[in-house]
Amino acid sequence: MRAGLAISATVVLGVAVTVASAVPAVAGSRVVPGPDGARVEVATASGTGCSLGSVYAGLSEDADLMYLNNSVSAQAGAGSSPSQSRRYCQVSLRMTVPEGFTYGIVSSTYRGYAQIQEGARAIVNANHSFSSGSAFFRHAVLGPIDGPWEFTGRWPNDEILWKQCDDLRNFETRSELSVELGSSDRSKLSSISIGEGTGLANHDYQLAWKTCP
Repeated sequence: MRAGLAISATVVLGVAVTVASAVPAVAGSRVVPGPDGARVEVATASGTGCSLGSVYAGLSEDADLMYLNNSVSAQAGAGSSPSQSRRYCQVSLRMTVPEGFTYGIVSSTYRGYAQIQEGARAIVNANHSFSSGSAFFRHAVLGPIDGPWEFTGRWPNDEILWKQCDDLRNFETRSELSVELGSSDRSKLSSISIGEGTGLANHDYQLAWKTCP
């Protein structure tokens, strides 16, 4: 295996429920720096790979970056059970925003560690959404690899997924990992994780801010 090899990629994929939610600021509003007083907290967390209390969220000092820490892992081979080959974590984030502002997602970065045998692969499926729109990203990690992986998902043409000013619902995010043995030696373990072996936050959401009309 290629020990310590870092896999990095940028994925430009996105499916919007409402196309207008993915465009830059509309008339009557303007893009501004992150406001003081913004904060984020985990409202709920559930899934086969996480639970409430095991997930943490926060904002950078300038409110331009929202980060999420949770540990999800999947594995196959070496006697692993079928249920271990696919794990997911769904998190609902409650963002407190000062009056007169709203925010949007510019890009999302995911990172973790993979030990994948030759002939096997792991799939990372990630999505996030507001009530006004959503984005979905898919990334493949191919064996052989024994090292960190990372990818960044962006909207086409650098568009932004904005939360509507009157939308009081939470920001929803889901990450899913799966391992497929393919032609690899089934007696050997292939595994992938989000948030282990990197020393960094495992989800980063680059934020943009604008005033509400």
